Amino acid sequence: MNKDIKGRFNDVINLLEDAKGELEDILNEEQDAYDSLSDGLQMSSRGEKMQEYIDLTDDCIGKINVVIDFVEREIVKKK
Repeated sequence: MNKDIKGRFNDVINLLEDAKGELEDILNEEQDAYDSLSDGLQMSSRGEKMQEYIDLTDDCIGKINVVIDFVEREIVKKK
């Protein structure tokens, strides 16, 4: 693999890091909104739906981390 291609993989990693940052911002905002709900609203269908999206967003962040780690380990740093 030539230098230009490796550079493009580094660009992809940077884009994934940016996307992860956006998702972390969304996660934090949604978590703050959920935490500000009363216990009763947290247990309501609205609160449960919010928690579901929080969990899905957290899972998405984890999956992006896996992809970033894989690209770095197996493509960029591999000789």
